[in-house]
Formats: sequence, C-alpha cells, structure tokens
Amino acid sequence: MVHYSDLMSLKLTELKKRTAGLDISDDEVRIYGSYFTTCSSFRKAIWANAKDLKLKEVEIAIDKGEGQKILLVQFSKELPIFNLFKVDRNNSDQDNEAQDPFEVAIKNVLNEPVKYY
Repeated sequence: MVHYSDLMSLKLTELKKRTAGLDISDDEVRIYGSYFTTCSSFRKAIWANAKDLKLKEVEIAIDKGEGQKILLVQFSKELPIFNLFKVDRNNSDQDNEAQDPFEVAIKNVLNEPVKYY
C-alpha cells in the first residue's frame, strides 16, 4: 500500500524514488511543472496517478527541515503584518471624538485655510 501523507516532507531525491516506484514516467512529471527539478511537479504527478488518496487533514511542522522552512517563508508572505502601538493620550467612549467623529472632522476641515489657485 502506498502512502501519500508524507509527500510534503519528502526531498527531491526521495520524490524521484517514489515516482519511479509508482511507475510514473518522466514525461508525466513534466506535464505538471515547467521545471523537472521542482518538488511540486513530482507531487502533482504522484497525486494525479493515485487511485485513492484517502484524504484527511494532517498537521505539517513548519519549523524544522529544509522543505518546511520554505513553507514557512511562503506562508509568511501571505500573513498580514500587524503593528502595535500606544497612543499618546487616553481615549474613552465619553470623548467628544468618540461620540461624534463627523463633528470633529467637519470642524477640522472648516478650520483649514482656504487655498486659492
């Protein structure tokens, strides 16, 4: 029985051995990727030739191993960046700005000098 749950953790040489063991030709691997040396093209070829993947959710460690390190970098690009800061004055719901923010904005606009072009 072939296991497919470990494909994300296999390195390129291990993926090549797995495709050879499953009788997946090099031409089939090339269909799934423009670069024959990418792990993703081998994984796609293996998944496409699987009769029954028996899919289930599994946790993947992203903090160890070379392949997992790449995963962490890729995921990090998609995660939002948050900056925490403290304002220089305390605000509360009873403040005028919190009660009617449009009133404060209108006052600020009316107090700006008029520019003539």
